[in-house]
Amino acid sequence: MSELGGGWQDLWLGTATACTDRTAEAAGRAKNRDGSISVTVGSGGQLLGLDLDDRVRDLTGPQLAREILMVMRCAHAHIPAPAH
Repeated sequence: MSELGGGWQDLWLGTATACTDRTAEAAGRAKNRDGSISVTVGSGGQLLGLDLDDRVRDLTGPQLAREILMVMRCAHAHIPAPAH
């Protein structure tokens, strides 16, 4: 069973890495003013990365949600136009 498990995990990790490599070029990235929230979105707007540092602990839940959404919108605006 462990041999089978290792096989599918290796396949999944390989696929995830290939997918990340393809979308990395067409990603939009943004940070909030103090740099405590960082977002990366793919060319289709999908969330690829969300990094939060400990400073976000000072925010309430609704404040954190608003900040994340604001940074995501900025990241969407920074997605490079597709090359023709």
